[in-house]
Amino acid sequence: VVIVEDIDAARRARELALASEQRYRDLFDSNPIPMWTYDRQTLRFTAVNTAAAVHYGYSRDEFLRLNLFDIRGPEDRAQLQQRLAESQGGFVPAHEIWHQRKDGTRMEVEVTAHDVVVDGKANRMVLALDITERKRVDALVKGQNRVLARIAAGAGLDETLASLCVLLEADSSDLLGSVMLLDADGQRLLHGAGPSLPPAYVQSIDGAQIGAQAGSCGTAAHRAETVNVTDITTNPLWQDFQQPAIALGLLACCAVPILDACGQVLGTFAAYFTRTRGPSPAERERLQALTHTAAIAIAKDRELSALQESEARFRAIYEMAPVGIMLAARDGSILSANSRQCVITGYSEVELKSRRVQELVHRDTSSEVNDRNIEALESVWRGDQESYALAKKATRPDGTDYWVEVVCCVVRDRKGDGKYSIRIVQDVTERLNTERTIHYM
Repeated sequence: VVIVEDIDAARRARELALASEQRYRDLFDSNPIPMWTYDRQTLRFTAVNTAAAVHYGYSRDEFLRLNLFDIRGPEDRAQLQQRLAESQGGFVPAHEIWHQRKDGTRMEVEVTAHDVVVDGKANRMVLALDITERKRVDALVKGQNRVLARIAAGAGLDETLASLCVLLEADSSDLLGSVMLLDADGQRLLHGAGPSLPPAYVQSIDGAQIGAQAGSCGTAAHRAETVNVTDITTNPLWQDFQQPAIALGLLACCAVPILDACGQVLGTFAAYFTRTRGPSPAERERLQALTHTAAIAIAKDRELSALQESEARFRAIYEMAPVGIMLAARDGSILSANSRQCVITGYSEVELKSRRVQELVHRDTSSEVNDRNIEALESVWRGDQESYALAKKATRPDGTDYWVEVVCCVVRDRKGDGKYSIRIVQDVTERLNTERTIHYM
């Protein structure tokens, strides 16, 4: 009887162990975030979940024939070698690196790892969260904020549009940005910006007539809608413009009309390609977002030219901005704040104007941190740097905490003396909370 009971107990223990192992396997394989284990000695993958195989473009069998170096680009392998040489056992905290898919495309990932034992061998389990899109969006938002800050500080239209073209071209080696401005008669497109376009091509299209068959930009301005031509060599819209474009290696072009608040065409924002293709979803999204910023920049420039009054020009931008904006004196006294800034801080404009910028901090902020921020702003007032940016935590009057990213610059008079500072404030609380949620999933 004792022997039978012992056998039954052993069998139940094995069944429980197998069931537990299966649950962990299911949890590993069904996790939506790419995960794998690799042998710490050979660096070969020993297990990989479905999300990793799909996200990296390999079948499971293909993935298991690879090692760590195979998912790193040639330019990243020396860094991997160094990291492995410095690696200690145990838990590896989250860090950001670049990985490469089977098709050669690169992605930025946040990697967390810890050591495990698999079949008696030292392995490491890795969780790799793709943060490429998050980084891209974050860079785009920060770039737009910098442009808005320059617009608010009175930067010229040429500089602003060139900055937007540079933002459009980010992460796309075969993309060249271009902004064309519709003339006062609404009949011709004039060169606005295109820092990467060949000068000969810019000259050939400057002043081109808009119409129903006038290339991507001229047709987009005529129709007031996006025109995407994936092959300039064969598309009839480009019949009269093919020769200079093709001769200079421009083979495709997607143009988006820049519209003002009333839907009137101000110009076009275009993405040229040196290959026959259209914009990717990410590139199309970036083009649309920057087109809206270009619309603000062009509209404000026209207001500046018409009004010839800097304060009136700034006020229009100030009220339309989707971010918080404050004007402050050199001692930090708040001179004015837009409605978005009031929403972010929880104070009315009257209440803000009775305070100093130094007071809009977290209740536990140390005097040392405050002193560093004051010194950074002073360096901008002195002209040591054009602007400065920081992220900080603050507390609203109702006791709730929030995080903001701030870009600050100083408006100067014709003599170069500082008049007041402008602070562009972005509430990033929700984004940070989302990132923390994803991180701890």
